[in-house]
Amino acid sequence: MSECFTQEERAILKPYFSNLDQSVFVLTNLPEVVKGALFARYSRSDLPLRTLFLREFLGNPSLAIQSMTVHQVEQGVPLDEAVEKAEKFYDRVLHGFGHGSVGELGNAHLAIEGISNVGSGIIEGHRLISPLEKSTRYVDFSGKVDGEYQFFKEPRLMESNFAGDFVALMHLLFETYAEVLPGMREFIRRTIPLEGFVYEDPITGEKFLLSDVFGRKSSKRDAETVYGGAVNSKACDLTRGLLLAAALTNMGISANGRSFGGLLIDGYSSDYAEMRSLASLAHGELNHVIAPFLKGVYADTYRIERRNDTRRVVNDILKGIQPERTLDDVVLVSYDEDIETRIVAAILFPEADMPKQQLREIVEKMGVAEKYRIVDAYVGSRTSRFDSLRRAFEYSYLEVEVVAPFSVRRDLRRHRMLTQQDQPLGIGLGFYMPDEIKEAGFGDKWERCMDAAEKFYGQVVGQYPLEAQYGIPFAFNQRFSLWMNFREAALIAELRSGPQGDELYRRVAQKIYGLMEGISPLLTRVVNQVDMKEYPLGRLTADVAEELRRRKLKC
Repeated sequence: MSECFTQEERAILKPYFSNLDQSVFVLTNLPEVVKGALFARYSRSDLPLRTLFLREFLGNPSLAIQSMTVHQVEQGVPLDEAVEKAEKFYDRVLHGFGHGSVGELGNAHLAIEGISNVGSGIIEGHRLISPLEKSTRYVDFSGKVDGEYQFFKEPRLMESNFAGDFVALMHLLFETYAEVLPGMREFIRRTIPLEGFVYEDPITGEKFLLSDVFGRKSSKRDAETVYGGAVNSKACDLTRGLLLAAALTNMGISANGRSFGGLLIDGYSSDYAEMRSLASLAHGELNHVIAPFLKGVYADTYRIERRNDTRRVVNDILKGIQPERTLDDVVLVSYDEDIETRIVAAILFPEADMPKQQLREIVEKMGVAEKYRIVDAYVGSRTSRFDSLRRAFEYSYLEVEVVAPFSVRRDLRRHRMLTQQDQPLGIGLGFYMPDEIKEAGFGDKWERCMDAAEKFYGQVVGQYPLEAQYGIPFAFNQRFSLWMNFREAALIAELRSGPQGDELYRRVAQKIYGLMEGISPLLTRVVNQVDMKEYPLGRLTADVAEELRRRKLKC
């Protein structure tokens, strides 16, 4: 994954990255807004971060990045010296206060290139970091580096008798993906052609031929550009079930010192060799910018022992009990039966000089009309999902269990304000094949790949239960649990049901909304931005709207 730079390029890049040769590094000497923009662009690019920065950011005159750095040096503020002084200052603060919250004052941007989708999933499970990841919904993953497909060579598997089978499985899946993806692009163009495609304005509901949306001048070229992007996104959505958990991706992580410390401790304490290695690499790089906040970071013997003991006890107690099978893929496990009392009382509380328990008793005696009146006053008329539900809706919880392809889990994991638990990747819950894959004539190839993955997993899992997960394709189902307050459930239902979303997680979001309706129609009526429609090219509406917005800004 290393990049090759000329000596001149290395000299230019040196002030902005902690190293130019390794796959783990941090950004230095850049304004926060530039770091954020760079990581945002990174998630939609197949370029390594430093190359992307060199090509698209460093030469951008509006950012004036080089001028800023040169000015600092000319003013007698050596960059290394400034960093060293800041570290000494924070050392004094840390020793003076001695508590972890001081670590929240120092921030860093960490890039990790060449991490597997197993590893990226583990990292994204951390609540207090802000990750972005290379998108499987927009980027082609079939590219080779130095003639090799990009997958994590799990060390225990590569040192075992299964190494040849593991590599063979990787090649089969990547080769099939590389064949099917362009085939699906062509299939979509044939079945949903640009000519005659009708665009519906998301605000007014008016309908136009896509080719007429942009005006007369160069409308065909503009329409083809937007249409082509939507076709690629749809093709990637349909094909990514062939990607493996071992497939390499890139991540950008923004967090404060305290959060990075927790992330590193988890990495050092992990069962996974990949995570232990990444923790060591990341720790070394983060020390370049936030070293004082990472002192005392090490493998946590307590959590390792508790995890191992719990695993032994659970396996012993559940030994011989067969798991129940259900046809439902989104199940309501539990919820607060007094949900309306909790939330309406929470609406009243900031405005009333009364204890919460007294308010709850008052709400319990209310009629439905009074509750409607209170909720309507609190929420008002929501015209978009950006009119967020307010804090009172966090006072009641529900738990949902989902069985969905790993590709769906990968996307839903990035929600922060909830408690999530996963069961390991495996083959027991079967796999998903999109109807379009069959219709395009790739069904046999898809099934061949899934059969090969099942065979490999069956051979390996007994000896290497954790490492066997690296050979699982995205199409296989995983079971996971979401315990969330009503406000977060509403956010997931509205955000993830949008037309630009993957069809699979749109269904999960729509079903979560249905469960919420069953719990409380009174409260769910304000969750009014859930999209229950179906879209042939879901991304297209959002892409057209974004292009029109950009044109308006240019005027």
